Amino acid sequence: NSGMRHFIWEHAMDLDRVLHHLVHAGVVVSMKKLQLCQLEIIVLWRKCTYEGQEPDVTMKEVLKWPECWNVSEVREFLGMARTVQSWIRWQIHWRG
Repeated sequence: NSGMRHFIWEHAMDLDRVLHHLVHAGVVVSMKKLQLCQLEIIVLWRKCTYEGQEPDVTMKEVLKWPECWNVSEVREFLGMARTVQSWIRWQIHWRG
């Protein structure tokens, strides 16, 4: 699959650039925590794979959230909404 090979090549070039900048910035990285070449990652509540992007489970929960009927449910929704507001602002700006 030439598309897959192209994706892997682009990913390798991105990794090379990131590691190059880390070395020149003098950053110390924990090799136990560093994860490279993953099949999928979560970035800003989006699951990213070589096949594309889709909302993470957290965002799916927001979309399925039922209507609020009392103050307690509103508070629960607002608490959850705070965790995703940065993603929402980014999406609005990006799609703007």
